[in-house]
Amino acid sequence: MAILYLVRHGEAQPVGSCCVGCGTDLPLTETGRRQGQELGRCFRGLDPGPVYTSPLRRCRETARLLAGPCRELQVCPGLRELDMGCWDGLPFEMIRRDYPELYAARGEDHSLQPPGAESYPAAAARMEQALAAIAQQLGPVGEGAVLCHSGALRAFLCQITATPYRENRRWKLPHGSVTILEHSPTGWQLLGAGLPADQRPDDGAIAGLWETYGAGERAQRHCQAVAEKTAFLCRGLAEAGVVLDEDLVRKAALLHDLRRQEPRHARAGARLLRRLGYFRVAAVVAAHEDPDCPPQLDEVGLLYLADKLVQEDREVGIEARFAASLAKCATEEAKQQWERRLRHAQALEGLIRQHLHRL
Repeated sequence: MAILYLVRHGEAQPVGSCCVGCGTDLPLTETGRRQGQELGRCFRGLDPGPVYTSPLRRCRETARLLAGPCRELQVCPGLRELDMGCWDGLPFEMIRRDYPELYAARGEDHSLQPPGAESYPAAAARMEQALAAIAQQLGPVGEGAVLCHSGALRAFLCQITATPYRENRRWKLPHGSVTILEHSPTGWQLLGAGLPADQRPDDGAIAGLWETYGAGERAQRHCQAVAEKTAFLCRGLAEAGVVLDEDLVRKAALLHDLRRQEPRHARAGARLLRRLGYFRVAAVVAAHEDPDCPPQLDEVGLLYLADKLVQEDREVGIEARFAASLAKCATEEAKQQWERRLRHAQALEGLIRQHLHRL
C-alpha cells in the first residue's frame, strides 16, 4: 500500500492579515524557511523519487527545502489551494466591512464560500484525483512527500472521513505539519493528521514498538547497549563544545535494529517509524547502515559509529566488530561495501578523537 505524507507548506507572507487562496502567490517567511529546513532533516532517507508539490510558491519553496538540491520536484496543479473568489488576497478588515453577514455566518459554517469561490466538494474531488494519481505513480509499496495547503487538504479529509464540510476546521494543520495517508485498492486510510514533523516516541511508546514490531530480545539488548554508548559520546562531545541532540540520537539508537529480521532492516525500520509519525527519528535510523559521505559528526554519524563499537550487547573496537562481519561478505561487491563502511567508521572515530581523549 502506498503511503503519502501530505505536508502543509511553511509559514508564508503576510502572516494572518489577508484571505489567502490559490490566487495569492506568497513567499515563505524566515520562519517558513526554517520549517522547510527541518522538514528536510525529517524526511532524510525517504525513497529518492520526486517530491510532489502544489504550483504555488509557498509550497514550491518548502518542497525544495524538504527535497534538497538534487531531488526532482513534480508540480501537480490539482494540489493547489482553494480558490477564494472575490475575497482572494483581500485584507480581513476589508472583508468584515464589505461582507459582514457572510463573514459572520462563516464563523458557524466555515464551508460557506464567498462569491466566485471554489466549493469544498469541488476541492475535495480534484485533490482526490491528484493524490490517487500520485499513489499510482508510487506503486503499492512506495512512499512520497506531497506539499499542499490547509484549505484543500481539510476538504479532502472531510470527504474521506465522512466529516461534514461545515466542520472542516476540526482538522488542525499547522504550517510544516504532516498528515499521513495510506492508499489501497479499497480507498484511503487516514493514519494521522497535522502531526509535528519532529514528533518523537517516549520510552513507553518505544517499549510498545518493540513488543508489537520488534526483532527479538537480542536485537533489543543490542539497541540498548548502543543507546548507552551514544549517550556517553554525546556527553563527552558536549563537554568539548560539540552539542548534538542527545534525545534524538538516543531514541534512534533504541530503535535502529527494530526490524533487524528484515532485509535492508534500516530502511524497513525507517518506513515503519515514518508510518507511525516519527519522522525525525526515522531519518536517523534510515542512515545507520549506509550514512552519507563524507562522514559528518552529527546524530547520524554518532549512531553509525556507536553501532560499530558494540557487538551484540558488548563494547568492542571497530576492527573487532568489522572482522566479525567480514565472513558474511560472499561477493566482491559485498566486500567493497564492507571496506567502505569500515573507512567511514574509522573516519568518524578520528573526528571524535579530535574532541575526546578516549572512547
